[in-house]
Amino acid sequence: MSAACRETIEETGIKIELKGILRFKLSSEKNKISRLTVVFYGEPSNNKYELKSKPDRESTGAKWATLEELQKLKHTKPGWRRHDLDKWPNYLLQKKTIYPLDLL
Repeated sequence: MSAACRETIEETGIKIELKGILRFKLSSEKNKISRLTVVFYGEPSNNKYELKSKPDRESTGAKWATLEELQKLKHTKPGWRRHDLDKWPNYLLQKKTIYPLDLL
Protein backbone atom coordinates (compact mmCIF):
# COMPACT_ATOMS: atom_id res chain seq x y z
CA MET A 1 0.00 0.00 0.00
CA SER A 2 2.92 2.31 0.60
CA ALA A 3 3.85 1.88 -3.08
CA ALA A 4 0.41 3.21 -4.12
CA CYS A 5 0.87 6.31 -1.96
CA ARG A 6 4.43 6.84 -3.20
CA GLU A 7 3.44 6.45 -6.87
CA THR A 8 0.59 8.93 -6.44
CA ILE A 9 2.99 11.53 -5.06
CA GLU A 10 5.54 10.85 -7.82
CA GLU A 11 3.00 11.01 -10.64
CA THR A 12 0.62 13.73 -9.42
CA GLY A 13 2.29 15.65 -6.60
CA ILE A 14 -0.58 14.79 -4.24
CA LYS A 15 -0.06 13.05 -0.92
CA ILE A 16 -3.00 10.69 -0.37
CA GLU A 17 -4.57 8.57 2.32
CA LEU A 18 -5.84 5.21 1.07
CA LYS A 19 -9.47 4.65 2.04
CA GLY A 20 -10.28 1.31 0.43
CA ILE A 21 -10.03 -1.09 -2.48
CA LEU A 22 -12.18 -0.96 -5.60
CA ARG A 23 -10.87 -4.01 -7.45
CA PHE A 24 -8.48 -6.96 -7.42
CA LYS A 25 -7.50 -8.57 -10.70
CA LEU A 26 -5.20 -11.53 -11.19
CA SER A 27 -4.09 -12.14 -14.76
CA SER A 28 -1.80 -14.73 -16.24
CA GLU A 29 0.25 -14.56 -19.43
CA LYS A 30 1.15 -17.37 -21.83
CA ASN A 31 4.73 -17.34 -20.58
CA LYS A 32 3.42 -18.16 -17.08
CA ILE A 33 3.95 -14.70 -15.64
CA SER A 34 1.15 -13.65 -13.31
CA ARG A 35 0.18 -10.11 -12.38
CA LEU A 36 -1.95 -8.91 -9.49
CA THR A 37 -3.54 -5.52 -10.03
CA VAL A 38 -5.17 -3.65 -7.15
CA VAL A 39 -7.23 -0.51 -7.74
CA PHE A 40 -7.22 1.56 -4.56
CA TYR A 41 -9.55 4.37 -3.54
CA GLY A 42 -7.73 7.29 -1.93
CA GLU A 43 -8.29 10.92 -1.04
CA PRO A 44 -5.85 13.82 -0.67
CA SER A 45 -4.51 13.78 2.88
CA ASN A 46 -4.92 17.56 3.06
CA ASN A 47 -6.23 20.36 0.86
CA LYS A 48 -2.86 22.11 0.56
CA TYR A 49 -1.18 20.62 -2.47
CA GLU A 50 0.01 21.61 -5.90
CA LEU A 51 -0.60 19.31 -8.85
CA LYS A 52 2.49 18.25 -10.70
CA SER A 53 2.94 20.43 -13.79
CA LYS A 54 6.43 19.59 -15.08
CA PRO A 55 7.00 16.36 -17.04
CA ASP A 56 9.59 13.91 -15.75
CA ARG A 57 10.28 10.19 -16.04
CA GLU A 58 7.25 9.39 -13.84
CA SER A 59 4.53 11.32 -15.72
CA THR A 60 3.82 14.22 -18.04
CA GLY A 61 1.96 16.02 -15.27
CA ALA A 62 -1.41 15.94 -13.54
CA LYS A 63 -4.68 17.83 -13.74
CA TRP A 64 -8.21 17.68 -12.40
CA ALA A 65 -10.78 16.74 -15.04
CA THR A 66 -14.54 16.41 -15.25
CA LEU A 67 -15.99 13.11 -16.48
CA GLU A 68 -16.54 14.74 -19.87
CA GLU A 69 -12.94 15.95 -20.05
CA LEU A 70 -11.74 12.53 -18.94
CA GLN A 71 -13.53 10.91 -21.87
CA LYS A 72 -11.93 13.35 -24.31
CA LEU A 73 -8.45 12.70 -22.85
CA LYS A 74 -8.96 9.00 -23.49
CA HIS A 75 -8.89 9.65 -27.24
CA THR A 76 -6.00 12.13 -27.41
CA LYS A 77 -2.28 11.44 -27.46
CA PRO A 78 -0.61 10.17 -25.37
CA GLY A 79 -3.88 8.71 -24.08
CA TRP A 80 -4.20 6.68 -20.93
CA ARG A 81 -1.91 4.04 -19.56
CA ARG A 82 -4.95 2.21 -18.14
CA HIS A 83 -7.82 1.35 -20.47
CA ASP A 84 -10.45 1.35 -17.70
CA LEU A 85 -9.68 4.70 -16.06
CA ASP A 86 -13.14 6.14 -16.79
CA LYS A 87 -14.85 3.21 -15.05
CA TRP A 88 -13.95 4.29 -11.50
CA PRO A 89 -15.60 7.74 -11.23
CA ASN A 90 -18.94 6.21 -12.31
CA TYR A 91 -18.41 3.27 -9.95
CA LEU A 92 -18.02 5.72 -7.06
CA LEU A 93 -20.93 7.93 -8.18
CA GLN A 94 -23.17 4.84 -8.15
CA LYS A 95 -22.08 4.27 -4.53
CA LYS A 96 -20.80 0.79 -5.27
CA THR A 97 -18.70 -1.09 -2.75
CA ILE A 98 -15.41 0.25 -1.46
CA TYR A 99 -13.78 -2.77 0.15
CA PRO A 100 -11.75 -2.40 3.36
CA LEU A 101 -7.97 -2.14 3.17
CA ASP A 102 -7.56 -4.99 5.62
CA LEU A 103 -8.47 -7.43 2.83
CA LEU A 104 -4.81 -7.23 1.88
